[in-house]
Amino acid sequence: MASGVDDVCENQTSMAQQRSPALLDLKQKSISDIEWNGQPVASEHELSGLAMQDIRAKWHYFNNLGKQRKNWKSVTDRFEDNRQKVIAGLDRSVFDPLLKTQMHSRLAQVKLDVSEDFLSRDLQEMNFYFTGWKKRGHSLEMACQHDGLLLSAFYYKEENVVILCPGTELRLMLGETTLPSLDFLLSHEISHAIDTRSFPDDYGFLKTQWNIPESYANESAADYWAASAHSIESSIQWEHSLALFCGLPETSGGFANYLSGEDRIQFILDVAKKPQDLLAYEP
Repeated sequence: MASGVDDVCENQTSMAQQRSPALLDLKQKSISDIEWNGQPVASEHELSGLAMQDIRAKWHYFNNLGKQRKNWKSVTDRFEDNRQKVIAGLDRSVFDPLLKTQMHSRLAQVKLDVSEDFLSRDLQEMNFYFTGWKKRGHSLEMACQHDGLLLSAFYYKEENVVILCPGTELRLMLGETTLPSLDFLLSHEISHAIDTRSFPDDYGFLKTQWNIPESYANESAADYWAASAHSIESSIQWEHSLALFCGLPETSGGFANYLSGEDRIQFILDVAKKPQDLLAYEP
C-alpha cells in the first residue's frame, strides 16, 4: 500500500482539469453540430453567450456530448457495485441500528442520471420561456465547468440523484481515466445521500477523531464513506487513482467546501487503512 500523499502524488498533477486533444475534438464537434437561428455555432465563446440568454443552447451542447456516450451499461453496473460497497461499509460501522436503517433507505433510493436529461428538467419546468440559469443548470455549471469536461460528478440532493459530468464519461470512453477513479467518484457521490445535510447530528466523530472542521464535514463525510467502502480492497492501483485530487486547492464558501487535495488524500488513506476502527460513533 502507498505510505501516504507523497507516494500518490509523486510526479502527478490533478487529472480533473486536463483536456486532451481527443477530448477537445469531441467538444468542438459537439459545438459545431449546434445550429441557432439557422446558423451554425462557431465557437465555445459564442455558445457561452447564447447559453446565458437561453438555457436551450446549453442543453443542445450537453445533448450532443451525450450522443457520443458508449458503454453506458458498464457505468450503471459500476454504480450499483459502488452502492453496494457503500452499504457494506455502513453495515460494518457501529452506528445505531435505527440510524443505519434510515441511511439504508436513502442509499437504496439514489439514482444515476445523465447530464442532458438532468438539465432538460429545467427546460420542462420553465416551458422553454426562461432567460438565464435555473438551479439544475447552475449546479451542472459549477460541478462540471462550463464545457462539462471536468473529470468529476455531483450529487443533487433535491432529487437524490448522481450525475456524471460528460468529461468523466468521455474520458472513460477514450481510455483516459481508470476504473478505480470512477469507483471513488461514484462512491463519494452516492455517499452524499447520507451526508451532514440529511443527517446533521450524526457526524461529530469527524471533528473529535479526525480533526475535520465543521465547515468541511459535508464533503469529508462523503470521502469517509467512499474510503470505508473500499477499505477491504485497498491496493496500489486504487490508491493511485486518488491522484485525481493532487494539487487541488482548499475551497471554502462556494459551491462546496473541500480540504486541500493532499489533505483529502491523506484523510482517505487513513480511513481506508483502519477498517477495524470504522465509525467509533459519537453523535
